Amino acid sequence: MRYQVDNLEINTMRHPDWKEFRPLNANCKGVILALHGLNHLPTDMDDLCERISLNGYHVIRGILTGHNNFKETIIVEPSSWAIDTFKLVEYGKKVAKLYGVDLNCLGFSTGNICFLNALKNHNDNLIKKLIMIAPPLYFTMLGNAARSLSFLPKKTFVPTPDPTSQNRACERMNASYYRAFYQVQDEFLASVSNTHNIPSLLIGHVNDEIVATRRFDDFIKKHKLNNWQSHFVYDEKIRNDSYYHIIVSTHYWGSTAHKIAQKAIFWLENDSNV
Repeated sequence: MRYQVDNLEINTMRHPDWKEFRPLNANCKGVILALHGLNHLPTDMDDLCERISLNGYHVIRGILTGHNNFKETIIVEPSSWAIDTFKLVEYGKKVAKLYGVDLNCLGFSTGNICFLNALKNHNDNLIKKLIMIAPPLYFTMLGNAARSLSFLPKKTFVPTPDPTSQNRACERMNASYYRAFYQVQDEFLASVSNTHNIPSLLIGHVNDEIVATRRFDDFIKKHKLNNWQSHFVYDEKIRNDSYYHIIVSTHYWGSTAHKIAQKAIFWLENDSNV
């Protein structure tokens, strides 16, 4: 029997741009909320979400304002992303309660910070585990240089610095996106506490151009997040089709991303280190 979320209250909470991947049998292992990164096509995470759902999880992939039906005139505010995340978490709580299972989160890049900021606004231990892919805790030189874009007038357009644009929500976006991102990140960095010390798996590519992956352990040690652990991935070949940062992309299926999915599932279901 296929799980169906047919509760009237829950249905009214569902956002039309979210996508759900339901387990194929009646033994739902858990609910997982997924959020994408800055200027990242939300649908680019769907393959990863589907792979995980095939292992018995109900995955709900959300969306951040400005990343669907893109309009060049839109001005993004960090408060919008906070509301997007809050609504997704509230919906996930209802679905998890319906199943009687735990609620977990799967974030990519900016999506991770949105989930982490949501933690400090809840005191009910609502999220059991976090899987953070390429979380922007520390930046490379390129990542730090991009902060200057956040000081431009909000309507200033910035081209996407990527070999191709096929994983991007838009080929160019205005500076308000960058400003919103850095404000969201600063909010998290200014409030890191034991509230964030829930079991978390940090996954990053060692050649990430934007996130300083090799410094994950430095962040964990600095903030005494003893329930966090890091896992680094490598690529089998040199990639010219996209940044290594975009390791959730469909470009990686059959290699790195498949391994990430399996590692995430193993970690969710086991308490031992991976």
